[in-house]
Amino acid sequence: MNRSESKMSRLGVRLGTIVVAVAALASVVVGTTPSPASAASGSFGPWAFDYSVDSTYFDGLSLTDVTLNGTKMFERIGVPAMTVYYDNNVCGPYVDRLGGTLQDGPFSSTFTQDGVRWMSLGITDRIGSYIITQMYYFGENGELDLHMFSKGMQCNIRHDHYPFWRMDFDVAGSADDVLERRTSNGYVSESREFSRSATAAIDHDWRVRDTQTGDYISIQFDDGSFDVGGVVIPETQYVNNQVFARQFRSSEIEWVGGASRTLGGDNDELMTDLVVYYNGFMPHTPAEGPDLWHSTGVRLGVNGAGGGGGGGGEATIGDRVSNQADQGVGGVDIDLFSEGRSNWLDYTTTASDGSYSFTVDPGCYVITFIAPAGDSFSSGTYANTPVCVSAGETNTTIDAQLLSGAGTTTSIGDAVTTTAGAAAPGVQVDLFSATADGGRDGYLRSTQTDSQGRYSFPVGGAGCYVVTFVAPQGQTFTNGSQWLNRYRCVQNGEQATDVDAVLAVADGSARIGDRVTDRNGNAVAGVGTDLFTANGDGSRGSYLRSDATDGSGFYGYDVGAGCYVVTFIAPSGRTFVDSGTPWLNRSSCVVAGEVDNAVDAVLN
Repeated sequence: MNRSESKMSRLGVRLGTIVVAVAALASVVVGTTPSPASAASGSFGPWAFDYSVDSTYFDGLSLTDVTLNGTKMFERIGVPAMTVYYDNNVCGPYVDRLGGTLQDGPFSSTFTQDGVRWMSLGITDRIGSYIITQMYYFGENGELDLHMFSKGMQCNIRHDHYPFWRMDFDVAGSADDVLERRTSNGYVSESREFSRSATAAIDHDWRVRDTQTGDYISIQFDDGSFDVGGVVIPETQYVNNQVFARQFRSSEIEWVGGASRTLGGDNDELMTDLVVYYNGFMPHTPAEGPDLWHSTGVRLGVNGAGGGGGGGGEATIGDRVSNQADQGVGGVDIDLFSEGRSNWLDYTTTASDGSYSFTVDPGCYVITFIAPAGDSFSSGTYANTPVCVSAGETNTTIDAQLLSGAGTTTSIGDAVTTTAGAAAPGVQVDLFSATADGGRDGYLRSTQTDSQGRYSFPVGGAGCYVVTFVAPQGQTFTNGSQWLNRYRCVQNGEQATDVDAVLAVADGSARIGDRVTDRNGNAVAGVGTDLFTANGDGSRGSYLRSDATDGSGFYGYDVGAGCYVVTFIAPSGRTFVDSGTPWLNRSSCVVAGEVDNAVDAVLN
């Protein structure tokens, strides 16, 4: 099958069906067609919802008060913006906001696919030379698919579309929703705002779970792997896709600011009312022409509330271990016992920020904290705390404080450098327990090298571990692989500082990068950067490629010897300290083998 005959999502996203529905304006089976800013009600199978094309927020065809079998799932879903970036900034960048110049819709149709009945609901808008169709697909099986289609050619040059879906989750109410991502150690809950690549979850497996009912909504991305007819190119380059979690703020329903590849507003705030943004990616080349449709999508599957699974009565116990300076302490062992410490049940180890949690059945328990060798709690080596929890309860008050005065903490660490001898910041490092033969056993936690290329893992005490270094995309270590495993055993109180790694720098190549912080030195994730060649006068030359800062604020480019300009793009509503504007240009000249780790930026 060639690209022009490629696949679409199995959720009935047949472009032929869409084109017929648009052209014929098929009858809307969900209610009265709304005019902008007026809402209508719709239903299909287990789903009920309101929908409108809102001229206040301009977030396209928005859904509000979405329920499944009578249980609330979403407060609002919309597309506040789809930004467009062109190579070499020949045009734009632009912010496309849907709902201003509707060509068709809302329109709807029903169909059956793979034995499942579906209803589609969509609009078609024209923005400049682009034709954009936004679609929802409601499945009787409890799935909801969100898709964006685009065709047209505003400027005859390669360009990328970045649709931002905004999903205000209210699973059985706005409280108690947590965003979870799948890791090699199971699902990890995210309690504070963040900006991450979609690939931060294994197999892009994200979900929103209600901690009271146990119901959850899976978030999956259309990978174009299902054979469905239609002349369309589904996007599969997930390395470009991003997930943003935010605390609900009414001021952020509408897109504010100019074009951006990322989302601002990450204040590291605790999320009590969860909003998730998914940023898709649709590249378009002149060779594909103006008439070929491109698409990307998000698929939401409900487990519970009659949507394919059941809730639960589990509870969560947790908090953190800190030192006397109120700094989180990683690597502290914690045991879980039944009431009265009658039976040992489970154990865990604190993460690098000192946090931990247990998922348990309703009942009474004892949490036992075990001080690292040479340290103690006010009660001695062990600190025992009883706790009782009911079904669905989350108790995050079970903490402990180390005196941190009797000895040293057991740790493993060192640095990552390049073959040119330069520090390598922002390199991911994972810690595993070790098997008897020196292989990797259970995943423990992860960190990243700092601006000096250094890292450290506090560990619970004597034992053997495997440290796995993960090279940045496109780079390898001196072993020729993107991964490097180091086996190390430590004694109580030992600080092993010899577990290092060396990134290979190819002959004639160099590296430019550093990080973006705020005025207080805090890392800012998801800040867009563009790389250009430099003209003789130091101005920007040809556009080369783009990157965004990671969770620790780092970014980087592998380049050949020469002079370059890095353009930093501030999140919406923010400016840079050095320029006072949302843009900042920094230049760098490097020779073969050099690593310039001083191309940084500070946000107001």
